[in-house]
Amino acid sequence: MATAVPSALKPSRTKPAAQDRPLSPQERYFLQQAEAIHRVYAPVYPDRRIHIILKALDRPQGDPDSIVVQPGTPDLSMIDASYLGTVQFGNDGADDDAAARAGTGTAPDAERDVTIVAGIPRQVRPGDMDSGKTAPDFRHRAVLGSLLWRAPVLFEQGKYHYEMRQKAQCAQKHSFSPIPRATSRPLGRLETKTRDTGKPPAILIGFHWLEMGGAEKLAFDCVKWARAAGFRVLVVAERADIHRHASKLPQDADVEFIRADAYLHPGNWFAFLEQLVLSENIRAIHIHHNVRLYDNLLRLKAAFPDLVMIDSTHIVEYENGGFPRTSGVWTNYIDHHHVISRDLVSFYLDRFGVSEKVLLGRMLDPVDPAAPEPTPAFRLSAGQKSCRIAFVGRMVHQKRAPLVVEIARRLQIWARAQGIGLQVDMVGTGAYLDVVRHMIRKANLSGTITLHPADADVPALLGQADILVLPSSNEGLALVCYEAIANGALPISTDVGGQDELVPESLLVAPPPLACVKDTVALIRRLMTEPAFLADCKTGTAAGYRALRADPTAQEVLTALYSDILRKADAT
Repeated sequence: MATAVPSALKPSRTKPAAQDRPLSPQERYFLQQAEAIHRVYAPVYPDRRIHIILKALDRPQGDPDSIVVQPGTPDLSMIDASYLGTVQFGNDGADDDAAARAGTGTAPDAERDVTIVAGIPRQVRPGDMDSGKTAPDFRHRAVLGSLLWRAPVLFEQGKYHYEMRQKAQCAQKHSFSPIPRATSRPLGRLETKTRDTGKPPAILIGFHWLEMGGAEKLAFDCVKWARAAGFRVLVVAERADIHRHASKLPQDADVEFIRADAYLHPGNWFAFLEQLVLSENIRAIHIHHNVRLYDNLLRLKAAFPDLVMIDSTHIVEYENGGFPRTSGVWTNYIDHHHVISRDLVSFYLDRFGVSEKVLLGRMLDPVDPAAPEPTPAFRLSAGQKSCRIAFVGRMVHQKRAPLVVEIARRLQIWARAQGIGLQVDMVGTGAYLDVVRHMIRKANLSGTITLHPADADVPALLGQADILVLPSSNEGLALVCYEAIANGALPISTDVGGQDELVPESLLVAPPPLACVKDTVALIRRLMTEPAFLADCKTGTAAGYRALRADPTAQEVLTALYSDILRKADAT
């Protein structure tokens, strides 16, 4: 039976207002969630007494769609079997203190009180921290599921043709026309609202979620760079999830993760953002794959024309253009588009006619101008009697991990005949992990392929690898290729996205799965046996790496942008 939490609680109190006994761990968790809900709604209702009715959810993620907000005080119609208790946050004052001491609210006042009914995720259990499912779910498509388990490579081939059909139809199904900018001379004027400039300037950084991934890594880096530039940093996420990597945010009083993802109803996002900009003196918003923020750009720019909008994009998806298309559609409301590849620079120009505000910033560490030019030292030598191959990536449909097992199976046949010891390290987890395990068992490759968890020491593994294989169906410009080259491994990649900006043509393979497997096996055999070809590949890879190192980095571009915004904020 759930334990009710105190019916009245001042945010500054450290123990229940109407109870003398210590709080149980469960009650402390409930109160922490109530504080998180209050943090979301306090800016929206700054002069209201907020009553929060807590209800139990049987899952570790929030459910923002079920949030109910209504004027007035709680009533019995809001109570059901999932009820946990009620917490009240009131304005400072004698009436509130008296109500807190009595454990009751004051008389109902629809203009003074607001009630929020919110589902509280259950506490996270150890198993919840695993990186999700390891087997695909085809629901009512049993034929597809059977094909994947029986013939994974043929399944990937069919999926590739389906993706290419989606790509061909994308422009017909999805808009690539920018939304016009609202008039700068409206009839009459909107109410002018001023920020609380008593607080230092802040930036709002919008994540998709706080998990592992290239876009997420950049978002985490931006939190650090913005803080170093002098901003207070507020973080929100789009997806209501566990956010396994939230602990990687800096432990800094001026960095705050606001749980709007779990507790803000989708229809209330603009009211929340508007009041947050005002109360926190927000001067910029940086979007990293967050649709909630894109959807509110028009009204935010109308309310705050000086609010600087930035976004960062990574990969054009076949089905709908992905976040770069969304970004381009909203380009008239975005001041700066940061991109990680020249392929994306071309995408904005070709699709949306945008170039001047597109900023290329590579996902590399800045180079010391006084340091010598980087010269990667690749380990592989033609004729050596061992070959170590690495694959690093989430085992999801984009990365096509089953193709790595098929490449290993075919290579193993040749390697044994040549007296070469083959070893393959695969890092990652995801919906295709069980399929990969099944393929390894079926091909008797358990002595050849080693599976590593997502938190494995990737630099150490790449530091032992001769070759990195990346058979992806799509990429932006894979960060792991940078890491491989820096650690002495040659990358072999499908020719997708911006991969050709780093990987030389001689090490690019065709994207169709059957061709990808065939070409990758042939390439590795040539690298192992042809000294001149290997030397050319090393030279080409090193040249591409040095060329990218000459481009500005994301840290340099974004830090300069953050600093400029702060200078202008200080001048106003």
